[in-house]
Amino acid sequence: MTVTLHGAPDNTWSVAVARGARKPQRARPVSPDAVEAAVAGLGDPSSLEAVTTLLHAAREEARQRVDALSRELEEARQALAALTESGPRRTPLT
Repeated sequence: MTVTLHGAPDNTWSVAVARGARKPQRARPVSPDAVEAAVAGLGDPSSLEAVTTLLHAAREEARQRVDALSRELEEARQALAALTESGPRRTPLT
């Protein structure tokens, strides 16, 4: 039996299983946490280091994206507040 884990640059993971000479089954999506736990359970330090390195990079990229989006959201909120505060002023009709 052969079990193949595939990690893509966008932090999507999949697993495929082949038994003997049979064609591998269709790859199924798995969560990054499940991959990390499964590889940790194997007890192979080099495999765990490879997966951990990829996951760490993906987490850091996600943190940076959250930070950038948070800044963008705050800027949009400030712009909306400025527009709301300086909304049209009504002058009395005489």
